[in-house]
Amino acid sequence: MSVGPPATARHILTALLLLSCAGCLVGPDFSSPSAPVADKWLEANNPSVDTRNQEYRDWWKVFHDPVLNRLIEIAYNQNLTLVSASTKVLEARAQLGVAIGEFYPQIQGPGTATYIGFPGCRAES
Repeated sequence: MSVGPPATARHILTALLLLSCAGCLVGPDFSSPSAPVADKWLEANNPSVDTRNQEYRDWWKVFHDPVLNRLIEIAYNQNLTLVSASTKVLEARAQLGVAIGEFYPQIQGPGTATYIGFPGCRAES
């Protein structure tokens, strides 16, 4: 008796289903494996990654391009500090709040009140 394509596909599908379910089984005594971490970065003493080296600080000057030099100078001079950048973010959020607030109904009017007293009518206290 020959096994046709539908039976073969069914057997393969059953085998794949059983294998995928077997991957989900974890016993009650499971503990996650330890992941050792180095105390310091392994290449911390490598001179090629030393950030204190100022040799490459002005890397763009090798192009001898005055326009590029001027653009870099402008970028350095206009670079925002962290405090001023966060202030600008807060300012933008406040402006957004004002813009959103204009979509809601608003009540405006004078805040005056007038009391008219009639002669002979006094309030008892």
